[in-house]
Amino acid sequence: MQTGSKVEVLKYRSENGVGDSRILPFELERQHIYDYMDSFYKMYVMNSIKACSTLPVFEGPFKPPFENRVYVLDKRQFNLDDYPNVLDGFYKAALLGHGEVTWSMNFTGQLS
Repeated sequence: MQTGSKVEVLKYRSENGVGDSRILPFELERQHIYDYMDSFYKMYVMNSIKACSTLPVFEGPFKPPFENRVYVLDKRQFNLDDYPNVLDGFYKAALLGHGEVTWSMNFTGQLS
């Protein structure tokens, strides 16, 4: 991962999951990937996926670089204890990477 790599997250919600997704008004602005790992990822994502993912789990500050490997996220139920209250529905998070290489990951799930 290049030192100039930045990431942003766009979030969407749909009541029924059939093409009417609306972008949510709160945003996670574009920031350096390592700042993202030490903030949003550590606060919300890491604990909810650590039992079903090979994504990094760490204590203290994130220590770069990312290991060069394939990261897997299994289809399982996530722990949402660290998240704010949310409405039932379908949610999508688009993780967009910017830098020497442009990349994206999309995560979709249903909360009920």
